[in-house]
Amino acid sequence: MTATPIAPILDHESTAVRAELARTDVKASTVLAFAGTSFSVLAALVTLASGLAVPARVGLGVAVALLAAASAVALTVIRPCLPRQGGTGFVAHAAADVEQLLAGFAADAETRRARDVIRLSQIATAKYARLRRAVDLMLAALAVVVASLPLGAL
Repeated sequence: MTATPIAPILDHESTAVRAELARTDVKASTVLAFAGTSFSVLAALVTLASGLAVPARVGLGVAVALLAAASAVALTVIRPCLPRQGGTGFVAHAAADVEQLLAGFAADAETRRARDVIRLSQIATAKYARLRRAVDLMLAALAVVVASLPLGAL
């Protein structure tokens, strides 16, 4: 039985995790566009629709707050991740001095790549968790809007 070379596997995993990071930014942009537009429309409706029944206005106000929260969470997905220590690539290089940089490059290439894959995977997982939270807030806002619509006629 022959051992599988690790370098191609690490290269594949690095490429895959970098693609996932790019996908989170695209998804976050979509969430931000939808949440921002919905937020603006509902905020204007709550402000201008003084003829709506109070329960409907309160419900729409809650939906506006949920959409604002969803936007804030989605913004944290596209906010650059600059750790105080560690990181990968240029972020790690910026915090190092010459000796640290050379010592890091002197380490085994597979070990360096494995550390990068782990750190990038942690960043991608955290971004996906925040993206999920933003979508959950938007779904809650949608449910509140749907529940508030019948109250508008009261």
